[in-house]
Amino acid sequence: MSETTIRLKNNQSAKHKRDKVVTNGEPIPKVPLYLAASVIVLTLIVVFSSRFYDVQSWKIDTGQAVKTRDLVFILHDDETITVKDAVSNALIEKIPENQDGFLHGALRAIKRERLVKQVDALAPMRLIHSEDGSYTLDDTATGRSFYLRAFGKDNLAAVARFIDAPIQSGGE
Repeated sequence: MSETTIRLKNNQSAKHKRDKVVTNGEPIPKVPLYLAASVIVLTLIVVFSSRFYDVQSWKIDTGQAVKTRDLVFILHDDETITVKDAVSNALIEKIPENQDGFLHGALRAIKRERLVKQVDALAPMRLIHSEDGSYTLDDTATGRSFYLRAFGKDNLAAVARFIDAPIQSGGE
């Protein structure tokens, strides 16, 4: 491909490649630039003002709790999960590494958050079944709540089953 340089007004140069001319001194359109800057500034104002005024980003009113259960989820190094009743410390279920992918992923995220916040890794999680039929999983160590309906019905069922799960006999 041959390339030639031509001279424009005000000593600007342009390189001519085949039928396209790419100039070095082309002015940038100002209107799109101002619009982009306005969007960025507006976004920063909203974010910082919501932090300053302590605005809750999402607050879902699920009504009164019908049933609650405190659970301890232990994610082992071999990716198995042990689920225990937090009150009695009795075994509810052992989950192999290749089952319940949603629960494995969620527990890895919770484990990481607890590590970052330097809180008890074995603190119980509170599973709440509300009067509107929804389920929430509250992390008692970090104060974070997970509205389980948002993750779809299959993932909701994977966690909601523990609200009435029986204690296994001969468990740990």
